[in-house]
Amino acid sequence: MVRASDTREQLLDAAAKGFTESGFEATSISDLAAEVGIDESSAHELFESKQELWDVALERALERFDAAAQALDLDVADPVGAAADYRDLDHDHLADVAEKLFDFYLHEPAVVALRRMLALEQFRDPNAAKILRQRFIQRPLRYQETLFVRMFGVASGEGEHLALGFWGPIHLLLKLAQEDEPRARAVLRKHTKAFVAYLSGAENLLGPWTSPGSG
Repeated sequence: MVRASDTREQLLDAAAKGFTESGFEATSISDLAAEVGIDESSAHELFESKQELWDVALERALERFDAAAQALDLDVADPVGAAADYRDLDHDHLADVAEKLFDFYLHEPAVVALRRMLALEQFRDPNAAKILRQRFIQRPLRYQETLFVRMFGVASGEGEHLALGFWGPIHLLLKLAQEDEPRARAVLRKHTKAFVAYLSGAENLLGPWTSPGSG
C-alpha cells in the first residue's frame, strides 16, 4: 500500500519539475496528479491549491540549495569561518575558489533547479523575485563583503567595494557561461589574476597583504 507521505513527495517532485521546466501557470494540478497516478481530488487532499504546492516546493528547493552549499563548503552564512582560509590565497588558489563557485552555480542540480524556478516566476510573484535577488546577488555580496572586512580590517564600505569587484564580474560571467562556458572560464581566470594583483598592490587601503611567494 502506498503511503500518503510517499504520494505527497511524488507530487512535490512532479510539481518541482513542472515549475522548473514550464513555470507556474503552465503547470496544472490535474496533470501533476495524472503523472503521479492519482485523481485530482486526491491531490487536493494533499495540497489545497497550486499556490500551496508552489510554496512547499519552493521551501524544499531552498533547503536543498542550503544543504548543497554546506556540503561543498560554500555556506554563505559563515564568512567569518572562511576568512582565515582566504587570507593566504594566491592567484591559483583564488582561481580554484572562483571555479568552485562557478561549478556550484552552474551545475549543482539543487542550485540550477532553484534558479530556474525563481527566474520563471520573478515577474508573476514578487516573493520569487526577492528570493532570486537574495540568493544569487545579495547573499554572495554580503558574504564577500564580510570576508574582506575580516581579512583586511577595512571599513564595511571598503569591504563592499572589494566584494563588488570580486563577485560582480563572476555574476556576469555566470550568465555568459550559460552560452559559452569555456570562454567564461578563461575570462574568469583572468579576472582572479587581476583581482589578486589589485589586492597585492593596494597596501594603502588594505595593509601589507601580499600573495604567498610574492616576496
